[in-house]
Amino acid sequence: MADRREPGEDSQDMMQARKWPHHEIDRERISRVEKKIRYITLIVLVLVAIFLFYGYKRDWFSSAEPLKDFFQGLGPIGYILSVALILFNTLFPVIPGALPGLAAYMAYGPVLGYLTVMACSLVGSVASFLISRRYGETFVKAFVPDEVFYKIQSKIKNERTASIILLLAYLIPGLPDDASTMIMGLSDMRLSRFILICLIGKPLPTFLYLFGVTSLVNWMISTFLA
Repeated sequence: MADRREPGEDSQDMMQARKWPHHEIDRERISRVEKKIRYITLIVLVLVAIFLFYGYKRDWFSSAEPLKDFFQGLGPIGYILSVALILFNTLFPVIPGALPGLAAYMAYGPVLGYLTVMACSLVGSVASFLISRRYGETFVKAFVPDEVFYKIQSKIKNERTASIILLLAYLIPGLPDDASTMIMGLSDMRLSRFILICLIGKPLPTFLYLFGVTSLVNWMISTFLA
């Protein structure tokens, strides 16, 4: 029997054939970019691991004061390093007590220090959200304990409940805000909604934390060391 085709089918097949090589090129280009990102990430992780090891040996992370002195001693390079460290600690909270942000706030004053910490916190949170969305549950579980992961995930029914959970995590001290950020990357929450919640929920608690802890440190210094 003769091959019966509807009018236009041949032209559609030819169009698909012409498009296919471009799709292959796009996939190859994306693959190369992803490999470069993995290599860069690996290099950054190695450098940060060396820095953390050296910092713990020098007792930089016992309080914010040693880290603040370290930043100030390096001049402009210290500011760049503080930004990199705050961003990294927002993505992977390995330094306890948000010390990089607190040290930067103490080192560069209430205006520049706060704006630096706030900007890094927002950028780092968005990056954490997008990375979790890209690499999925396996990535998130590498940094979030199973108990916390399943407790938060079980409460996410839709975007509305996810938004409430995330906003409370940012506003209420002691709740796992970093873990909530990562887990929201696995939900159906839109990026625009996530950014809006960050802009609403992060500024005031961040200011109160930085200002309150700094005031307490200054009071202790003036009272006991004066």
